[in-house]
Amino acid sequence: MGGIGVVAPAGLALLAVAAVVTPKTSRREADQDPLGAVLLMAGSTAVLYGLIEGPSHGWGAAGPD
Repeated sequence: MGGIGVVAPAGLALLAVAAVVTPKTSRREADQDPLGAVLLMAGSTAVLYGLIEGPSHGWGAAGPD
């Protein structure tokens, strides 16, 4: 037995220990940040576009054409 047969039970055991050991905290209502959400989506879109479409535009080429 190796690989996932060892990792999965170890991960489940760690989750169980964390659930018991982690102190309980009171929940409070968080303020929403719509500008931050929009900026996060725009930045993520820009990075993903660069990673996906970059090679077709010659980005990452070893040298000048």
